[in-house]
Amino acid sequence: MSNFEPIATLVGRPSRALACLLAATVSAAALAGVERDLTVPTSHRYISNSPESTIDTLADQGFRMFDIEVVGTSPMRYAGSFVKNSGPYQSGWWWTAGKTKAQFIDYYVSRGARVLDLEIYRVDGQKRYAGTFIPYSGRGVSDWSWFEDLSFQQMLDLATARNSRVTDLDFETVSGVRKFSGVMIKNTGPDFKDWVAFSNWTSDEIKQESATRGMRIVDIERISETRFAGVLQDREGQAQWYFTNRTWDAVQLLQDQFGSRVIDIERHMVGNEARFNIVLINNSNALEWRIGQMLRSGSDGTRGFILKEVGGPILGELMPTFRTYPASTIKVLEHYYWSRRIGIGLSPLTQVPIYTNHQSDTHVQSDVSTNQTLQLTMQQMMRPSNNQSANALQEFAGIGNGVTGRTNINNFAYNTLGLTDDIKLNHKFADGNIANDPFNIMTMRQIAALYENFADSTALNLTGWNFFHDNMLNETGTGGNQFGAGVRSVMLQEGGAIGMTNAEANQVYNQVVLCWKPGNVTGYNSTAGWIRIPYKTVNGTVFKEFVLATFQDAITINTLGSLSQNVLSEILRDELAKALETWN
Repeated sequence: MSNFEPIATLVGRPSRALACLLAATVSAAALAGVERDLTVPTSHRYISNSPESTIDTLADQGFRMFDIEVVGTSPMRYAGSFVKNSGPYQSGWWWTAGKTKAQFIDYYVSRGARVLDLEIYRVDGQKRYAGTFIPYSGRGVSDWSWFEDLSFQQMLDLATARNSRVTDLDFETVSGVRKFSGVMIKNTGPDFKDWVAFSNWTSDEIKQESATRGMRIVDIERISETRFAGVLQDREGQAQWYFTNRTWDAVQLLQDQFGSRVIDIERHMVGNEARFNIVLINNSNALEWRIGQMLRSGSDGTRGFILKEVGGPILGELMPTFRTYPASTIKVLEHYYWSRRIGIGLSPLTQVPIYTNHQSDTHVQSDVSTNQTLQLTMQQMMRPSNNQSANALQEFAGIGNGVTGRTNINNFAYNTLGLTDDIKLNHKFADGNIANDPFNIMTMRQIAALYENFADSTALNLTGWNFFHDNMLNETGTGGNQFGAGVRSVMLQEGGAIGMTNAEANQVYNQVVLCWKPGNVTGYNSTAGWIRIPYKTVNGTVFKEFVLATFQDAITINTLGSLSQNVLSEILRDELAKALETWN
């Protein structure tokens, strides 16, 4: 059999059962590149050095593998990429490995399938074939093909002769000569795309050619540490990124940081450490994309955010489970602890010892510099963010012992608020900060859950709720109102866009209620809060509530300014615009 396998000679008529399956799936034309082209957000997974059982488990969970790489043969181990097999990504599918050429052909012919991703590898010097497949249906018999053992030029000549484009590319080096294999599809109709295959390019050349041609990379293969082969195709507005020679942890971080999913993954070893080349495509909704771009272009390091409707869905999030150093933002946990106690009867006039050496966790009576009311101490912690006051409240929660106090506050978070140890006080404020081991931590999901807990009064009666809101940064401007100023600015902009006067937009803004707490130390910024927004209905004014947060972790560059004013308010832009529409 020739190196080129035309589908016309291989596919027989599918059975009636298979025909029913095919009729229930998206057409093959629509599936030509959906896994690598479509940016509709979906659940996704990727694996490295995993056994067959891992693939089976993911399949049982409803994921479909489209990218496969054999990374070990004794025992068999795989890398690959998956999408949730639903919505626009839904299709019948199969995968196989360990086949001879004849067995491989029989596998997809007998199933009425076409090859989506081809992997050729060797076991004891003998070729073996692996692949992923989707149903072959509703297309001309010459619409796809696979090839093997071609020189780079032969591959290009074949693509030209077949009026096709390469969608999957691999190679092996035989006696110093690179031989290419892969998959082509007919480059016509809805499948048409401008494309370029390349070999022996540097990373800089890939970037330059991608930018010059307005293309994006969809497949990358490692030739050496600095040279690569692969495929570029029309960008078509899709955002994508690629990275080479990254650790497994870095792959996870990059995928999450860009709100993306892996469409191509290649594993290789550097010494005893696995490294990866990956191609990512945008997997964010409109809000996640807009705020993600704002954060990524405005600072370096790791950045993220969350917006959730109280009692409703998460509307957008980026890096939601990343454990950032929260600086003073986490002081709201202490504030919540004491607001609850005040709500159930503790007097806000209770005297709190303030210590001179406030970073220490234990004290004698002579360390007390003064005593002041619990309410004033909480206000000083939450408005000017006084560290001495925050540390005194940790001591007070432990009856004079900071370690005990933090334990009590953390247990309150877990046992009463239902939070997890993804938010935790581990040390005093202004006492080493990020250098502590362990340091204070929070995630976007957990700080949002804390504020949602406040919003729905799960752990606060009315007295406690009012005390929580009134004695921290809020809409009144006491101690500064950067968040409110940002919300007002956005409302004036969005109001003007629909013909409202500033006075009319201000009337809506004056009904907004909010509270928040920011924090920052060198290299680490964050802020989080809650807001209630008015909407006009035929039955009068109704309110929607949201919790939100954002962070920058380990940054050296920052052009975003105040996160409370500039980023929190921008996260809310769409919701503020919807509210104003009801008043116009």
